[in-house]
Amino acid sequence: MGVKGLTGYIARHAELYLTPYELHDCSLVIDGDNLACNLYKDASGPYSAFGGNYDDFYRTVVNFFTVLDECNIRPYVLMDGGYEPRKLRTVRARLRRKIQLIKRINPCGSYPIFPKMMNEVFVDAIRDCGVPIMRCLFEADDELAALARKLNCPVLSYDSDFYIYNVRYIPLITLTVKARTKLRKESASGRNLRKNEAKKLEKLVKGNRVIRGITISNQETSHRWVTYKYLDCCLYRVEKLITRSSLSKEKIPLFAALLGNDFISRKPFQNFFAYGLGKIGGSRKTNQHQRRIRRILEWLKHESLESALEKIMNHLPKAS
Repeated sequence: MGVKGLTGYIARHAELYLTPYELHDCSLVIDGDNLACNLYKDASGPYSAFGGNYDDFYRTVVNFFTVLDECNIRPYVLMDGGYEPRKLRTVRARLRRKIQLIKRINPCGSYPIFPKMMNEVFVDAIRDCGVPIMRCLFEADDELAALARKLNCPVLSYDSDFYIYNVRYIPLITLTVKARTKLRKESASGRNLRKNEAKKLEKLVKGNRVIRGITISNQETSHRWVTYKYLDCCLYRVEKLITRSSLSKEKIPLFAALLGNDFISRKPFQNFFAYGLGKIGGSRKTNQHQRRIRRILEWLKHESLESALEKIMNHLPKAS
């Protein structure tokens, strides 16, 4: 779906919103369509306009999941399904843009061209790796978030929707797909029972009594070094946005709606942006949309959810 401009805003303030993270020994819920596009870009390089390269793409996908396995990461891949009726207008608009792009295509251009069978090859590679994969009925975003919460693990994607979901989110571009090795100190404790402790235990067993509350004092602790493999990445939590912007959780959906997405156009909010939100200041080094995001966050900080909704509704176009 995508929240317009939010990816750029977070990237511009990455030091405030993203935390370095070592990914290993955990489950990982993956946005399959997003991963497929990004891996194909890596596999085809700047020559995607020529199409094909399915063998290179297949190997790239297999290598990706091999690296995850090295770090003991258990992936679960979810793919998008059909389109909801309310999104068909957006889908048609995107298809028209693609047609216009193909008409004036530049083989050496930077805009990626995805081949027709890309998703099929992606799914085949995943199945050959033995990774669980599921296709959702419609867009997979809600299911990705629900599964991540159920498994208590991060979501891997590059979709600005996950900046407002209440899940741990790893932006795909922050992931370094190269396993690194690190040493970790672990405590290893344990010793044999002392003679008097052993006798006490023996009496309890002979008497067929329930053993409880046996404590061993003066426990000797030793340490050992173990190695583990991990992937470097950055982790985002919605609490960062809430804390940094002094927002409450219930205002997050309203914030996202004001920015616009595939389902909600910004056009109905034009009067509010012009007269209700106030002047959008800030440095000219950032574009207007980035300045608007900052202004919306500042405005919401001083409004309750009810007062914010009332002021927005007062500036919406009247139904004819």
